[in-house]
Amino acid sequence: MIELIIVQPDLTTMFWGWTRFAWPADVFDHRQGEIRIASPAALADYRAAHASLARHFELAEKSL
Repeated sequence: MIELIIVQPDLTTMFWGWTRFAWPADVFDHRQGEIRIASPAALADYRAAHASLARHFELAEKSL
């Protein structure tokens, strides 16, 4: 499986239109040929934050 996540120029990603994740400055320090890919450390940060991001979305959705 390949997961595509768009990282904005300010090194953030907006999830579900509600919550933002800030990527570390070294997010694209790795390459696969000509393609820049997220570093293992950046992916670990994202995976660690994912449950919190989802909870934030659920709370925001309930407040509507």
